[in-house]
Amino acid sequence: MAANRARTAQEGTHPRSRPSRWSLAPPWLLSLIAHLLVVAAIGEVLATGVPVRPIARTDGIRLDVVRAPGGGEEADAGSPDVAASVGTAAPVASQPTPPVTPAATSAIGGSGTKHALVTDDPAAPAPARADQAVADALRALETSALTRAGHLGARTAEGRRAAVGRYGGSGATESAVERGLAWLARHQDTDGKWDSDEYWLCCPGEPCCGPGEPKGFAAHDLPLTALALLAMLGAGNTPEAGTHRDPARRAVAYLLASQRSDGAFAEPGPWPAKFHYHQALAVFALAECLAQTRDARLREPVMRGVRLLEGAQEEGGGWNYRPGLAPRLDSSVTGWVVLALLAARSAGVPVADRSFAGSIRHVRALTRPDGRLAYSDDPGKDEASSAMASVGLVLRLALGQPHDAPEVRAAARILATDPPDRTRWHERDQCLYYWYHGSLAAFLLGGEAFAAWNGHLVPELLAAQERGGHADGCWRAESLWARQGGGRVFATALGVMCLEIYYRYVPEAVLERGRPFARSWGGALREDGR
Repeated sequence: MAANRARTAQEGTHPRSRPSRWSLAPPWLLSLIAHLLVVAAIGEVLATGVPVRPIARTDGIRLDVVRAPGGGEEADAGSPDVAASVGTAAPVASQPTPPVTPAATSAIGGSGTKHALVTDDPAAPAPARADQAVADALRALETSALTRAGHLGARTAEGRRAAVGRYGGSGATESAVERGLAWLARHQDTDGKWDSDEYWLCCPGEPCCGPGEPKGFAAHDLPLTALALLAMLGAGNTPEAGTHRDPARRAVAYLLASQRSDGAFAEPGPWPAKFHYHQALAVFALAECLAQTRDARLREPVMRGVRLLEGAQEEGGGWNYRPGLAPRLDSSVTGWVVLALLAARSAGVPVADRSFAGSIRHVRALTRPDGRLAYSDDPGKDEASSAMASVGLVLRLALGQPHDAPEVRAAARILATDPPDRTRWHERDQCLYYWYHGSLAAFLLGGEAFAAWNGHLVPELLAAQERGGHADGCWRAESLWARQGGGRVFATALGVMCLEIYYRYVPEAVLERGRPFARSWGGALREDGR
């Protein structure tokens, strides 16, 4: 018997003629099982809490599977501490950018939706399906870990590298971010503010701004300081960490010193003409800093700022320029206020649900049947631009409206047909304000919607950024609101924030945060747009 066992072992057969089930399994299946066991083991090690439920995406969008053409190279440029190693911007990806066509809007749902890297074809070779399953499992694990880290969880060096490669950034975009932040750092006043109209006094020689270039309004120093701080925070620079920790620390100190006893971020005396922009941006920046640092000293100032905003909410659900004016709803102001309140709640500061429910009423009331959000409810100022459509879309997605809602699809079509175009920077619909809100909205949509938008955005921004000399890294005051009050500080802060889009927020966590408000959206719009 022993001889027989030895002989059959040498011949590669079992003493019993019946083959094992495992021996009949195809190699690709065995590989799949082995990979999934490894993934499961990694998941057990990384799991730190209750797994977050996957975002329900009835439209089939897959935020975790798209990489814009040519993205992902030089991922090591993502660390905020390697600015010196980034060097000159790498060439923009040579692969042609797909034009925005009606096909691009299929990424927001409907039949025929395409997903990069996803194979659902049963006729596909079995090994390809197995490899895809493993890749999807690994991506799901990574997404779950980032989501548990919160909506700001990608602002670490490792998170930046992963997000840049995953969502379509590059060494060139990261170099542009670092150069933009360096320009902001060079042009910060010693008291911590960014001076809208006199930033050029920080230039050692010839001013950065050219002859006749708009320099911004002096009254905008506080909101521009908050905006520049948001750009710093987006790349992981806080008062405690990052290449630009000192500018971040000075900016936080300036904002805190600017807050009055009533919670307002303003000088003593009458309200600034458009005070709620100032208040919203200051609360927004300090709340994100609180979330990133957990510095308890920031909690009370943010809370007082939130209380002032909540008390100023209009009966119609939105916000006006400042307290004391005749009732009026302003969609642009409301957009910044809601982002500030969401940031505060995410940082652990109490925010009343009625504030968000009211803002949803505002968006529903001012949205037209074609998906465009009116700028205000003033009869003479109710224009509905692509810029306002992007603001409305950000609020809808951040406050839990499903991706397959008709209003979301309608607004997404507007963005798809009006991508970034620098030749139209003088227009309301193509200013950097639109580019930032459009980038955030497209990022939350994911899929081909973001790939198409990103493919237009990046070349335009990289081509417009200043190169060489003391002005290196900034953007000129050429777009609409940069020319009309914001100046180069405004343009540079928003330009940086656009190129940080890959890691400013973890999209799944943002959508999960908005889930509790989903029911407030109700049904579809009526014919009158309400």
